This record gives sequence, C-alpha cells and structure tokens, in this order.
Amino acid sequence: LDKMQHMTEGTFKPKVIMRTSIGSTSPLDGGVQHTQDYTEPFKHMLHEVNVVLLNEPEEIFPAFESAYKRDGSSLLIEWGDYYNDK
Repeated sequence: LDKMQHMTEGTFKPKVIMRTSIGSTSPLDGGVQHTQDYTEPFKHMLHEVNVVLLNEPEEIFPAFESAYKRDGSSLLIEWGDYYNDK
C-alpha cells in the first residue's frame, strides 16, 4: 500500500484508512506480541501512509475526519487499555 504510488509511477495513489490498537494489558495481558507500541517503527517504514497515534478519546473523530479528507492512506492507532479507562 505504501509503495503503490511509486510502483505505478504516480498513476495510482490508494486511499485506505486502517484502524488498529495497541493491545490491552488488563484485565488480561495479551503478551508482548499483542501489547507492544510499534508506532515509531511504522512511521519510519511508511513514507506515503500517514501514521497517527491517538492518545485521547477526543482525538478519534478529528483524526478519522482528517484521514477521510486526506489525499492518501492513513494508519490510526488507538490504545486498547483506554477503551475502559477513558
């Protein structure tokens, strides 16, 4: 997805909104494979996809709206531990 624009010499620029979360550690810890924050590595690997870490509930709707209006793809990352806390 990130390289598609380059692979097609700019003729195809996909627009995809991906949503994921950093796994929750409570009440059940999903282990390191599910609870690690890979936001920074994704930012380093992805050059065309906008990577956004959402830290507060009020950031969610504006981030989705921005991703929708953006010319290109976005990866929105939420914290699983916040689902019950905030």
